[in-house]
Amino acid sequence: QDPIAQANKGGFDFKRNFLYFTMMINTGYMHSIFVSATIKRGFCQWAKANNLSESGAEVLRRLFVVDGHHHHFHMRMKCSPNYPTCQNQKDLIPKGQTGCEQLGVKL
Repeated sequence: QDPIAQANKGGFDFKRNFLYFTMMINTGYMHSIFVSATIKRGFCQWAKANNLSESGAEVLRRLFVVDGHHHHFHMRMKCSPNYPTCQNQKDLIPKGQTGCEQLGVKL
């Protein structure tokens, strides 16, 4: 089933959530956002349909598919400089990639 149609049935608003994720990532404090494969695929399709493949690439790159996130998402922040022993996690998706291709969405 089409992930956008499926998510929209549940009231999920791709535009509003994409704008929210963009705002959070643009703060520079956000490391990653954990979502389901269906939601990530839907964001990839939505970004492509709305000509946001390039400008939204960093948002798409920060969306990580993690099982069990069908009805919610988690945000992982970067380490604060106030905690020198904190270690940031490595990026799961290299710069220049979005992770959409692995889900069957060519941007």
